[in-house]
Amino acid sequence: MPSIPKLLILCMVSSLFLLGSFFGQNAQAAINTDFTDPTCNITFNRTTPSPRGVSITATAIATDTSGINISDTVLKLKVGAGNSNPVTTTSSYVGTTLTLTYTWTPSTVTNFDFVLNTRDNAGNTGQCSNTISSSCPTISAPTGLTPSGTIMMTSPTETRAFSWSSVVGAVKYLFRIDAGNPSWDGSCTAPDSCSEPLTNSTSFNLSRSYSSYGWWVQTVDAENCQSAATETTITIITPTPTPTPWPAWLKTSGGDVHVNR
Repeated sequence: MPSIPKLLILCMVSSLFLLGSFFGQNAQAAINTDFTDPTCNITFNRTTPSPRGVSITATAIATDTSGINISDTVLKLKVGAGNSNPVTTTSSYVGTTLTLTYTWTPSTVTNFDFVLNTRDNAGNTGQCSNTISSSCPTISAPTGLTPSGTIMMTSPTETRAFSWSSVVGAVKYLFRIDAGNPSWDGSCTAPDSCSEPLTNSTSFNLSRSYSSYGWWVQTVDAENCQSAATETTITIITPTPTPTPWPAWLKTSGGDVHVNR
């Protein structure tokens, strides 16, 4: 009878193996019942466009409410036309909500494109994106425009120097002058003129054919950001003619003119 216990033991082992396989498969099936992708969103602490040189914080939130929980996330940033690179990541069993933040100060005027990729512990994935742009900050405008007001012209045309205060950070200036019009009409053709001097001075040929000129100057920085225009006007006057005296040998008496001899 020794073979009976062996057979019984073999049957018991086989039964345990089958039961283990059954419960294991059902347990795995229970784990994989989550087929819902996690959700996410990206927000900024400033509105777009935000001035260049001002700090911005991006906040990315990934959420998984199925009970499996977020597994890992990657927040990527693409600056302008550049490549998309990770700026912050996480890889852990973190729960139903995960928050990532990234703070930077734009040094250029461009777009900043963010993408958040997230995955839960069941292998489901989610993605979201958002973009913020930087804009030109307030640029200092030139001051001290010269000439301004009334100027005397002794010749029909004169080349005059025009100057203004230099502005830190300026790479050039926009110079506009309009003949006979106190407000620039957008024309850059003669007798009006437009130029882009690299320093805080230029020259222009004035004509007594026009009684006045309006002129404007703006600052331009390395990002092509422009200041508001500073403007002034000039009024042209001419010398009063000096009367020609009578020759000494001519005398007047009453309304008559006679010659002294």
